[in-house]
Amino acid sequence: MNYSKLIENILDTYNITFWTSGKNVSRDSINVQCPFCDDHSNHLGIFKNSLLFNCWKCRTKGHLSYLLTKITNLSESEAEEVIEDEKNDLGFETEDSEEEEETERESVSPLPKYFEQITEEMEYPLLTRYLKRRKLTLDFVMGKGCGICRVGKYMNRMIIPVRFGGRQVSFVAADMTGTAIHRYENAGNTINQYLYNYDALENDIIVVAEGVLDAWRIGDEAVAIFGSYLTDKQKSLILKKEPECLVFCLDGDAYWKARNEAEFFEPYINLVRTIKMDFDQDPDSLGTKEIWRKIDKTIC
Repeated sequence: MNYSKLIENILDTYNITFWTSGKNVSRDSINVQCPFCDDHSNHLGIFKNSLLFNCWKCRTKGHLSYLLTKITNLSESEAEEVIEDEKNDLGFETEDSEEEEETERESVSPLPKYFEQITEEMEYPLLTRYLKRRKLTLDFVMGKGCGICRVGKYMNRMIIPVRFGGRQVSFVAADMTGTAIHRYENAGNTINQYLYNYDALENDIIVVAEGVLDAWRIGDEAVAIFGSYLTDKQKSLILKKEPECLVFCLDGDAYWKARNEAEFFEPYINLVRTIKMDFDQDPDSLGTKEIWRKIDKTIC
């Protein structure tokens, strides 16, 4: 969501000088003089897509409402009300109503037509060979609610449900033959508005991986982003968790993409790191112990 007009309107209302381009101004921010340090320029950037701010000089960061208490006579509650009023005037929906609308729109994402739940009694040699090759157990994939398709569009694929907020929102279909052009196919909906395993996150560290199997190999601290870049919604979800440490652990060929994604979070999260692997490596191929050895070495 782009809050450029909202930020500019509020700053105009209180006669706060701001810059939308030029020195110190990124394409994602609107800058002002920082009230928290001896800034004689415009080092404080208010980010258009999140209403968060960061001073590149003193590293102070927070929400626009907090900034307004320092550059106006508003209390924090008054500042929050000003922001909400401006959102309403510009036609922005509140976060709660936006989430309610999304819930109604995507209450349940159906699994594939020929989906069969994996059970202990299931006899399917292709699945057995696939699990052995990927070093997965039957109990593990059963615990993740996985199934298979023997026929149809997702024939010979293992179906991995994607849940968010306690509900089924999408799925990933993993090729079990090893011969498909695309090893993974995502359901035809907005899967990249979610993060796999997001509901289970409980620790101060979040590890970002590309695929679901990569996240499985890393463990409960990992989320999968279903690709090699984050959408604005996925970035917002990570920030909501307020982690102390964020580690990007993408495939080896996506290292520089990961570095670019990591830069976005550096103003907001105390420790942001990127794991460097060989070009043809990914977390799933390395295994849990080796991945965590790299993570520990990088963050220590």
